[in-house]
Amino acid sequence: MHSTGMGRVINRIFTFGAKPTDHMMKIAVTSCGDHHILEQTLNRRLYMERLLEWPANILARISFEIHQATFPNVSNPEYFRKAFKPCASQRLFYPILLPNYDSVIHIDSDSIFLQPVNELWQHFQRMNGSESVAMAPDNTNPNTSWYKNYNTGRHRIPTPTLYSLNTGVILMNLTRMRETDFFGHLEPIIGTYGSRINWFVNDFMSIYLHQFPDRYLNVSCRWNFLTDHCDEGLALCPAAHRLGVGLLHGSRHTFMSWSRAPAFRAVYLAFLDYQFNTDLRLNLVLPLKRN
Repeated sequence: MHSTGMGRVINRIFTFGAKPTDHMMKIAVTSCGDHHILEQTLNRRLYMERLLEWPANILARISFEIHQATFPNVSNPEYFRKAFKPCASQRLFYPILLPNYDSVIHIDSDSIFLQPVNELWQHFQRMNGSESVAMAPDNTNPNTSWYKNYNTGRHRIPTPTLYSLNTGVILMNLTRMRETDFFGHLEPIIGTYGSRINWFVNDFMSIYLHQFPDRYLNVSCRWNFLTDHCDEGLALCPAAHRLGVGLLHGSRHTFMSWSRAPAFRAVYLAFLDYQFNTDLRLNLVLPLKRN
């Protein structure tokens, strides 16, 4: 779903299935920002109106909840609300905010699925008994990777891999995260490494998974495809070239700029203009080729 940035503290939880009795996949998205300062009731109404514009056959396959974003059980909620970007840390609170959910996929709102969601959801079945989260690598370009080139010296934070992981897409087994007291590590880690942390959620998860490397499953870069994977004419995500991009992540405002990443911008515009239940080839594929 395209987000215009309206609203500062809104969470959306979507569940998908062929029919209501099927096993449902859960997607969580947080929308924050200061573009429009609106009352929460108005925010919710606007989101509801947009969602209910979807065709009946689509709505029959999903359910959704809209929550106000909150930051409970921490000593300084406002710090977490503003850390890095407004509400960026909200995903770290899912284990306690969604007590009745077993598993959920967090995706950043600047993401577009190019292949079926259920293919990504299947990674939950691939987790072993200790793994509770799954993520793809961060920028793997050896020339530009922040974690490889700049995470050094006395300001270095520990990471589970050389290039670390990208938290724009996180598969979260919330039950296991609660069982292993994931949330209980949040403030102690921030308290220890706070002055070294640059990319709040990325850095926290890097430190946490360095401490507990048995708790994460690596996901292919094709499920969190960044401009970094194809910068400088390099093909740094072979799986995407072989199997196709599963999820396109327009981080750092990539979807907004023709000059920075024209291919990403073209995909974004094609999906933005596409109307549900219209001819895919005529109204999505051909405009994409034109862009």
